[in-house]
Amino acid sequence: MPEARHTKKTYRKGDLQHYIHSYTESFPTKTEFEELKVEVEYLKKKVEGRKTELEGELSMPKKVLEKLPKEIQKTIEGVRVCYEHDHADFCFMGIRKALGTAIHIRFRRESKEEELYDNNEEPYKLAKCIELAKQNRLLSTSLAKKLTKELKLFGDVSSHDYMIDFHKEDVPSIFKLLRLALD
Repeated sequence: MPEARHTKKTYRKGDLQHYIHSYTESFPTKTEFEELKVEVEYLKKKVEGRKTELEGELSMPKKVLEKLPKEIQKTIEGVRVCYEHDHADFCFMGIRKALGTAIHIRFRRESKEEELYDNNEEPYKLAKCIELAKQNRLLSTSLAKKLTKELKLFGDVSSHDYMIDFHKEDVPSIFKLLRLALD
């Protein structure tokens, strides 16, 4: 005799509850869910902030940051970390490095890198490189003038002088000039 396809099976009350419980997952309580939600939002902002844009006092638009060569992006990230940890002297060294690297990369792209060296094949100091960038229309006259004026803070000799006292408050204004130069 063929077996009926739809047969009704009866369960005892205890067996049914065990069966249902074994296939359902435990859900977080409302409080646990709210805590998880806050943590996810925090982590999301942290990841997005690192990948897209420098925020806060050291701001740089996403489109500018993404267009920069990896060497400069890495240096700018170092400046940001030093700033967060109150190491202003290293911020200025990083800003100087980022600006110098950007100028060299730009001259190399235009096959004019030899202009950044003297007759003895020694590289010019940063002030001279800024002037050459201005002459080659890579920097505006006003921006080059501002950078040269602030050069004592982050320039060739001052950034290594133990007598110079760097202040965290000075970093954002210099960083803004760097951002304008990289834009």
